[in-house]
Parts: sequence; C-alpha cells; structure tokens
Amino acid sequence: MQHATFIITGLLMLAFTLGLRRALRPRGGSRSGSVLLSAFAVGLIGAGLFIADPLSGYPHGSLGRPLQRSLPGVLHDLFGVPAFLGLPVACLVFARRFPAWHARGWAIYSMAMGALFGAGFTLACRTCAASGWGGTWRARVGSERACCRP
Repeated sequence: MQHATFIITGLLMLAFTLGLRRALRPRGGSRSGSVLLSAFAVGLIGAGLFIADPLSGYPHGSLGRPLQRSLPGVLHDLFGVPAFLGLPVACLVFARRFPAWHARGWAIYSMAMGALFGAGFTLACRTCAASGWGGTWRARVGSERACCRP
C-alpha cells in the first residue's frame, strides 16, 4: 500500500510542479524551486517503484542489516535522496522569492517549513543512531535508509 501512496503522491506532485511553473512564469518564475519540487516528486515515484530491503525489525520479524543488499533496495534508498533534499530546499528557495511577490506571510511559512523539515530529519537521524531503536520506528519517521544504520 505504501508503494502506491508514494507513486500516486509523486505523480500528483509532478503535475503540480508543471502547473506551478506555468503559473509563476509571468511573475519572473522560480525555475530552481520548480526543479526541486520535481526532484521531490521523482524521488517519491522511484521510492515507490522499488521495494526497500528489510532492516532492523521492519517489516516485523526481520533481523538487523541484510548480509547482501538487493538492487531494488539500493534504488529505493537512492530515490529517497531527492525526496528528502528536494522539498526542504524548495521551501527555502520559495521563501527567498515570496517577498518580491509581496507575499511576506508565505515567505515566513516557507522558511519555517524548510527549516523544520531539515531539523526534524536531522533530529530523527541523531536520535535513531544514538538510541538503537528498532526499524519499525525508523520506518515510521521515514529515515530508516537515509541515516539510521545499525
């Protein structure tokens, strides 16, 4: 089910970025913001297409780290990179553009969301690495592959 969610959300986000690009063109656009949101969308689609390897109790009953990584597991992890980086950086890019469009509230909101996403991801990585919590918690936080290696 999670794979379908990733793919559908990624496709919807990709459609959104195409519309956003067109809508922003008359205002001077934000090519980099649209590209970063597209990277986020492609990351979601790719992560949905490839199944992650079992890791540290996720799914229930799996043990530790697999002895050998599968190609789909590696691809799932790699597609997570643009997803985890694209969205917060896009928020920061748009935060910089919004004041020029007289949208100070959106600038503040975008800056806060970009910073909170980055801080939350960093905190999840540090907490996970320090505590040795199980893979189920890491999978729910969404950081099992990107930063939480036993």
